[in-house]
Amino acid sequence: AQVPGCTPVEGQITITVISPPNLNATADPATVCRGGSVKLVATSNVPNNTFQTFTWQGNNTTFTGAEVNIPNLQNTTDFILTYTYGVNNLNLCGTLRDTVRVNVIEAGNIQIIPSDTTICEGQPVRFNIVASGEVRNPSWTGEALSANNILNPIATPISDIALYVIRAEVGNCPGTLSDTAIIRTIPLPALALRRDTICQGETIELNQEFTPGAIYNWTSPN
Repeated sequence: AQVPGCTPVEGQITITVISPPNLNATADPATVCRGGSVKLVATSNVPNNTFQTFTWQGNNTTFTGAEVNIPNLQNTTDFILTYTYGVNNLNLCGTLRDTVRVNVIEAGNIQIIPSDTTICEGQPVRFNIVASGEVRNPSWTGEALSANNILNPIATPISDIALYVIRAEVGNCPGTLSDTAIIRTIPLPALALRRDTICQGETIELNQEFTPGAIYNWTSPN
């Protein structure tokens, strides 16, 4: 450039041209259990300092941002991403759209059988599992179990009331489900004598201890 009568001035101007970018919308995870949460992520390849807006619509709600977390998803949903880009909010270059589907599956269930039972002292109980799908990675907690990483362990409780819990993955649903069982133990009837030798003609109380609910039948060879 030159002003008449002055020395010409040379300079350089860099102009950044914003071309239509590639837009990609993803969901992590793409499949969730009913009531689960999902993270939506939008990416584009525009130059740095480009003005951008990200608007998501789905699940009867509007969300904004390149990354958003959607909680408590109840149904399979198509999330529509509307993306605008440009020099600034008054000088936009264009609008793009993309869609990502999040699949929602049933959470499933798991149940211990028996769930609440009463046994005699020393009696073993074998647990069985009923579930809505394949059971993986079972983990049991509770006293006196034959194993804690199998589907059908045997319990021999030592407490009057014993609590048992299984945690496992079921079906295609990510995450862990659990169930609880209670075993109540009835003690063996008590028998106690203060003395076992008496004089002829004496009487003796055969049992000084009594277990509530127990039935005592006495027999004698004579």
